[in-house]
This record gives sequence, C-alpha cells and structure tokens, in this order.
Amino acid sequence: ITTRKINEEEVLFLSYSDPFTRLKNRDFMKLQFESLKYQQDDHYFMIMCDINGLKLTNDAFGHQEGDQVVIAVSKVLRRSGGPTDIIARWPGDEFVILLKDINQDQVCQLIREITEEIAKIRDFHLNVSVAIGYAESSDALKSPEEVLNLAESRMYRNKLMASSSSRNATIRSLARTLHEKSTETE
Repeated sequence: ITTRKINEEEVLFLSYSDPFTRLKNRDFMKLQFESLKYQQDDHYFMIMCDINGLKLTNDAFGHQEGDQVVIAVSKVLRRSGGPTDIIARWPGDEFVILLKDINQDQVCQLIREITEEIAKIRDFHLNVSVAIGYAESSDALKSPEEVLNLAESRMYRNKLMASSSSRNATIRSLARTLHEKSTETE
C-alpha cells in the first residue's frame, strides 16, 4: 500500500508539473483558474514572462544551451516567488505567476527584482533577459483567462518595444563569441 501511495503521488506530481523545470504546468494552472472563477471576491495579479532571444540561442548554440537558459530563468522565478505564489511554465519559453494577497506596488517591485536577477545570469553565450507583463483582477476583468490575456498582451507590447535593442545585443554577443573562436568564424 505504501509503494502504491508513493507511486500515486509521483503520478499526480508529474501530471501537474513540468518535469524539465520542476515548476507547475499549464494543466495545474487551468485548475487554479477554475478555482478562481468560483471565488468571486478573490483579488489577484498575474504576471507573464517570455524569454527574449531563446530561438536565436537555440539556433546559434543548440537546444541544449537554450534548455539551460529556460532552467536558469525558472530558478530565478522560483527564488523570487513567495510561499503562496503559483509559478507555472507555459508552453515553450513562457511562464505565468499567480499572485494573491499582494498590491500593485509589491507586484512592480517583484517584477524589478526578477528582471535584475535574470540580468545577472552570466553562464551563457548570450545575455539573458525576459519580457514581462502583468494584469490585475477587477470588475472589468472577471475571469482568470481575461486577466492572463491582458498580462500576455502587455508582455508582448513590452517585448516589441525592447526587441530591436535585445536583438542587436544578441547579435553583438553572437559576433563576439564567434570572434573569440577565431576571426575566420566571425
């Protein structure tokens, strides 16, 4: 019975977790959305993050390095989150954070901390950065999906505003790395 219970717990963990980052997954977050729909008086924020330049990293240095970038970002998010925060990996290189019992100033501070911590990651050929957007539940945004959609559109707007400078920094870093190997490679 003990072995069966352990196996059941492991299956449950794997069902609602991303095995790669050990964060919660999209299925788990959908359960949270259903729960939020029935708690009409709940006030919450959602943050959506997307890793900048991951496709270029995968193309230039291989998926193994891209995977390590995803893991590094997930570790920063896990360290930055509070005990009641729910952090989930969304498909690909996106992450969603569900925050309760927090105000807008605290959310903005958390976003600054996340951005600063991710900027400190220096283990890769390219500088790691993320685009972030957030939204707050309100009378106008009744469902969690609406809150997430607003956070996502704000994230993409931020990504577009920073994309050319981020892309240029990525290309400069790539050229520098190639030059380090040999001037012929550059």
